[in-house]
Amino acid sequence: MADLLQFNSQLWKLRCSESLKLFLPRSTKPDRVYFDAEWTFVHPDVSDEDFSLNHPMLHMNVMACVPGLRDWRDLAGQKLGDEDLDEEDDMFFHGPDLFVYPPKPDPKSRPDAWDTQFTFGARDEYEFEFEMSAFRPSDRAREANREYQVKQLMGGEMPPDWEKWDWLEEGDTLFFDGRIRLEEILCHVPINTAGPIEWARQLARKELKLDESGFCRVNGGDFFNGRFKPGDGIGDEGRLVVLSTATEYYYEWLAQQKKRQGK
Repeated sequence: MADLLQFNSQLWKLRCSESLKLFLPRSTKPDRVYFDAEWTFVHPDVSDEDFSLNHPMLHMNVMACVPGLRDWRDLAGQKLGDEDLDEEDDMFFHGPDLFVYPPKPDPKSRPDAWDTQFTFGARDEYEFEFEMSAFRPSDRAREANREYQVKQLMGGEMPPDWEKWDWLEEGDTLFFDGRIRLEEILCHVPINTAGPIEWARQLARKELKLDESGFCRVNGGDFFNGRFKPGDGIGDEGRLVVLSTATEYYYEWLAQQKKRQGK
């Protein structure tokens, strides 16, 4: 995959990715799984060895919820942003929310308000091919659209020579074709449970069929041994536990620990 972002007429090259995070339990409705992913891009002429902060960078973040996900592997083939939603669903799900932060943006510019479509493609282990397209109307395109919608609502029709027809298609465009890796599942568990990490593992097995997990920790606790302080990871929805999908590193580390202990 190219891992190139086309923002209007300019190309950007993927520099780094925070990868994909899934959130459990489904805090808004019982059949939703929320996800978050972030990317950083540089100009294509920047070498892969140049990690300096002196050249322009573009940051992109996408957040959405996947309805009815019962197995994390079923992300393959999921399309978000083009569903026909009924009125009740529309209150909770508006498609992917996209935030784009170009270098030194105009303070008056909106980072969000994109009409976004996001498609997960074929899966390879924990990686998925994906494709994203988005459109953000300009301010006068939004104003023309509001005028058009009001006219339609009142039962009127716009004249064929309406001067603002061309404005309706005016705005920013974005297209991204690349790969995304599922790296973490974040679970909120009851604060007073004696084993929050095992509780989170069972929740992930039940809700998403995640049979294996790598390093698991309470948010703010120790990455390797899972120890945590009573106040770690506590929020409004419970105690936050982070499950890693990097099982290969976990089993390698576990084997080293057993070897050191003479087991």
